[in-house]
Amino acid sequence: MDATVVIPTVTAGERLRRALTSLACQTAAHQVIVVDNGGRDATRTMLAREFPSAVRLAPGRNVGFSRA
Repeated sequence: MDATVVIPTVTAGERLRRALTSLACQTAAHQVIVVDNGGRDATRTMLAREFPSAVRLAPGRNVGFSRA
């Protein structure tokens, strides 16, 4: 593993999809962690279906980007 990318997100479905698609095209080994920061969109479903290797952390409420 060369890099770990942490993406805090809250209700940013399409922007998150574009970011993860871009990361999937990278050749350097990396791990992706998505902090689902209390959003009310389909982030969980999208990650499971389209980006199963991404790790999803869900604090259960919006803790803000700095804590995420």
